[in-house]
Amino acid sequence: MAIQPGTGYTFTASSQGENLTVEKPWEAIGLMQGRKPLQFEVRSYGGVGQNTAAIQIAKGAVNFDKSNMPQIWKEPLTSRRQIFMQKVAVGGSGVTAHDGEIPIGNTPWMDNGGYYQLPGDGFYYVTICKPDIAGDKIDVSALLTTNRPFVSIFQDSEALNDIIFQETGPSQYVNRHNIQRMEGYDKDSTGYDYDFGACHTTWFNPVKWGYDCKIIATINVTTVHIEEETVKRLDIRQHVVGSIDINIPLQYLGSTLYDVEGEREADDPFNVQNDEDFIRICNNDLKITLNGITPLTTSFFTDMLGPDDWEETNFVFDQECTGTSCSHPFHVRKQIVGESYTWKICTGMVNNIIPGNIDTDFELTDGFFYLSATVSGDNYPVAVQIYSGSAIPADGESASYIGIARIVDGEAQQLVSSSLWTERFKCGSNPAKYWWSNV
Repeated sequence: MAIQPGTGYTFTASSQGENLTVEKPWEAIGLMQGRKPLQFEVRSYGGVGQNTAAIQIAKGAVNFDKSNMPQIWKEPLTSRRQIFMQKVAVGGSGVTAHDGEIPIGNTPWMDNGGYYQLPGDGFYYVTICKPDIAGDKIDVSALLTTNRPFVSIFQDSEALNDIIFQETGPSQYVNRHNIQRMEGYDKDSTGYDYDFGACHTTWFNPVKWGYDCKIIATINVTTVHIEEETVKRLDIRQHVVGSIDINIPLQYLGSTLYDVEGEREADDPFNVQNDEDFIRICNNDLKITLNGITPLTTSFFTDMLGPDDWEETNFVFDQECTGTSCSHPFHVRKQIVGESYTWKICTGMVNNIIPGNIDTDFELTDGFFYLSATVSGDNYPVAVQIYSGSAIPADGESASYIGIARIVDGEAQQLVSSSLWTERFKCGSNPAKYWWSNV
């Protein structure tokens, strides 16, 4: 043929047609000069003696789930966050980190362009993991206190292998619902933002720590002899590159009902666990073993993105049984501000008329809230208003009154739980009579 494909490759004629003959051996491509490594790419480091095994790991971004496990007495919360990983946090026996001292941002490799020396022949893992453990009552180590994913390098023959490779999966919690109201959960006595226990009787009870772990790469280090020289050979198998996702959802396993009188907040399964440092969680060994790890560094990450990076992050749910939610028309609700409080009254109607001052903030320690329906000529009711006082006035020719709640020592005793309908009967000079009924 007139056209040849290049040096080392030729076309030859045969009875079957033209054949391509390859005359040069295959050459590994290797790292191209100036090529930017992929995130979390692992490569052999050549800046050490040939009888020393060393690697470099490229920096990279990690997206991960973070919850408030096990401190979920208020409500379960899971957020999605992102960090930039710039150092290895955990090294196995004999693994040493060597700082490259290159200013951050000027090198794509972890530890400021440095390297990680492996102690000798063997099979090594490079992993990235995260347990879902938060809070100040769980005796966490310096590593777990960061509450971030961390990169580890370790040999398969050491104890760290069993510590890192534990069962992965979601964080899990359950709930119990006592049909009888339990004392101690109300907003006033606890100081919490929500009267949560009055609605659901018990806090959420954590039963399993969540955990996620991925293998970034494996490295098989062997010793070979080349021309009487001892050389460490690294067979690196890359498993993942690029931005890494660590997924640990917070999973609800349901609620069980029971009927026990006289229980208080101290009897709550969550509080029992909290007093025992959550040793009843089924995979508590995860916390115990990870607590035993002494990290190479705790400054291995830079926070990049999370809920605190948005202004609108906190949502207020109107979910109280005895607080700010409206359970029915004319529900009288306490509004606590600091050490003082006022009363709000939910919207209701009398003969399809909404009280004109329904949005008023009332102050009352003892007494009654009541409705006034007024008369004008033959028309009744003409106007409806809400009043407060020590007693409910008696009906007269020009108005009728009905109590909607009694306040005793700052607590509301509801008298009306629906909208109302009222009628007036007047016969001659006899006093007017009034009837009120629920709608």
